Amino acid sequence: MNLEKLRKMYNENPILKEAFEDAFSSDELNNTPIVYQCEFNIAFNKILEGSTQIYLNTERHKVSTEKTSRIEVLNSKGMWLLEYDTDPENSYFFYQYDRVYLILQDIFCCTDEQLDSLMKTLVETQFNIKDATPVCRK
Repeated sequence: MNLEKLRKMYNENPILKEAFEDAFSSDELNNTPIVYQCEFNIAFNKILEGSTQIYLNTERHKVSTEKTSRIEVLNSKGMWLLEYDTDPENSYFFYQYDRVYLILQDIFCCTDEQLDSLMKTLVETQFNIKDATPVCRK
């Protein structure tokens, strides 16, 4: 029996629903694609290829000549991709809707909740920002 037949039985038979929920995740049963963190991280890093980092002044949104905890990342065309602050007191992570979110959404066809969860894990592990919720900006 394949997963498609199981999904059909799950959706058509309330008696089997509970047994299926013990054996499978809701994503598997509801036909939501499973996205692995390592694949997500690879796709995210591919978006960053050729990008440049700019340090921002901690008091104003201006370029700093010295290293700071606030960093802005621009793609190879100089367009904004993301901005983050690694300072534990002010940590945040903003990323661009068209050039980051939509590309990842297109690649993985996942729910907003899945993408939010994957992005939060990426921010915690790759950028070492533990207390920030990634925010998508247009």
